[in-house]
Amino acid sequence: MSLGQSQPEQVSAPSIKGCLTGAPLTEATGSDEARHECFLQAEADFGETSPYKPVREFGLQRHQFFLLSAGCLMLGLLMYIFKSHSADPANYIYRHVPDGLWAASFMAAITFIWFDQAKPRYLWSVASIALMILFEFFQYNGLISGTGEPVDVLYYLFFSLPVMVLKKTTNNQ
Repeated sequence: MSLGQSQPEQVSAPSIKGCLTGAPLTEATGSDEARHECFLQAEADFGETSPYKPVREFGLQRHQFFLLSAGCLMLGLLMYIFKSHSADPANYIYRHVPDGLWAASFMAAITFIWFDQAKPRYLWSVASIALMILFEFFQYNGLISGTGEPVDVLYYLFFSLPVMVLKKTTNNQ
């Protein structure tokens, strides 16, 4: 660099790029407060409809829970329709995964319906998991017809609990 040229000014404020990409907090992106200010400025600059609108936190949007519910339901239905009835251990998955997909579909539907209301969403989610477990318990003890299998309860929990955490709570919701 020649003597007549000046060096670019060092900027200590967080970069807008760090806010948009969700980069981890470093010296380049600044403190939580500076990052939040950067986010608010980017939101104001880009507006609500911009594809470059910054993302606050991880989580699915409401319409994505509808798609997840429909997709899980359809996949479970297809697996149930085309399942094999042999005793082959490989078919073990086809006996239990449709139940888990049904549970995931139900959780996604509950989240879709009660998306902006945390208390009803968690109440219905917990109640539905309890009913799924009771249903298997009643089948296992012969109180209702069907084959109650403890493995089904594990599949219900394994598939439904992750769907519950896909809705990231913000603003005490």
